[in-house]
Amino acid sequence: MIQFVYEQDETISTLVARMIPGMKRGFGACKTIGVLDEHDRFLAGIVFHGWTPENGTIVVSGAAFNPRWMSRGVLARIGQYAFEECGCQMVLMQIPADNERLLRQLAVIGFSFVNVPRFFGHGRDGVIATLTDDDWQASRFNRKYASTKLEEAA
Repeated sequence: MIQFVYEQDETISTLVARMIPGMKRGFGACKTIGVLDEHDRFLAGIVFHGWTPENGTIVVSGAAFNPRWMSRGVLARIGQYAFEECGCQMVLMQIPADNERLLRQLAVIGFSFVNVPRFFGHGRDGVIATLTDDDWQASRFNRKYASTKLEEAA
């Protein structure tokens, strides 16, 4: 059973920053969600930063110690925080272009991609991945959408 940890922003963001190359300076002002397994082992940390309420955008970064963190429930919680609690209309992620596994996963969720040459320095291209609230509402990973579809099918 996955558990969520809140109110540990400094600890979780520091842990995540250490796991992401080029993030030694940290995230600055942020909110986090920690993901624990049923034995209280830390699986992953999600960092919400760069929130611009005027534009309705927020940047999401994360790092995992274990691939078991990525479940429908965790994805739903991330979407709920960004779109419902923060009132955002778009989530952004910055990903190295060679991280094909993560890009495939984000494509399944419904993210769109913009390639950015040299985004991570000379010789390292990047991708800005975006997910709008409309795309999230239509995503099969959105619990509200999934429960609506089940009700319609009944």
